[in-house]
Amino acid sequence: MCDETLIVTDYGAVMMIDKEYWEEIQETLAERSDKKSLAALLEGHQLRDKGITPQGKTIDEVFNDL
Repeated sequence: MCDETLIVTDYGAVMMIDKEYWEEIQETLAERSDKKSLAALLEGHQLRDKGITPQGKTIDEVFNDL
């Protein structure tokens, strides 16, 4: 995430966004730029659309590198 973001409109108007909402936007953009994470997310949605519950992972599997 970036430390500072400047948003300028064509007419120099100020744009105000709630901090938490802005952080959610930043997280979404980061997720979309990570091809592996995005592919996993889309695969999960496709499986759910077909009525299939995706296989979950244990805490140890998710955080094995910590």
